Amino acid sequence: TGIDPVRIKRIRAELPEGFEVADVAPDANLAGLAGYGGDWVADPPACAGLLGPRETAETRGLSASGTGGTVYVTVMPVGGDPVQGVDCSDWTMSYQHSTARVQPAEAPQIDGATTAGLRADSVTAVESAARTESTIRWLTAEHDDQLVAVTVITTPGNEEGPLTDDYAAGLLVKAVAVLHR
Repeated sequence: TGIDPVRIKRIRAELPEGFEVADVAPDANLAGLAGYGGDWVADPPACAGLLGPRETAETRGLSASGTGGTVYVTVMPVGGDPVQGVDCSDWTMSYQHSTARVQPAEAPQIDGATTAGLRADSVTAVESAARTESTIRWLTAEHDDQLVAVTVITTPGNEEGPLTDDYAAGLLVKAVAVLHR
């Protein structure tokens, strides 16, 4: 049995109650969901591959936004350059006025899938020397040539909302399960 990306819509019932739900664009990628445009830069550069393909036209998924932040549940073909021979235990990504420090995070174990997790503290400079901060968490599962991902974006002070680490991990497990034919 394989994964059927069309089935990702069945995850809707698992999204937080009261959140506004929308479809994710077919060209969405994991960095882009967090506000990092197509020409974002990783340091070291090879670490960019941890976020899957930069370009895709086959992403399917849902976003849900509400109190405490936004969650995306997506599935796309596996892509990106494999990360080999470089230390990605503490790296940065940047795009225009945004910079994030990225580190590994715990990911749930899923039978038959290779899972990974990343956590980033992102800062964006805005007008008058002000800045906005957010925490980005990516949990991924590679399974049957598909990358299933949960992306959670929260702002400081919203750690007690529905978008907890445990919720994100459980959502990834449920997303992989719902995608099976």
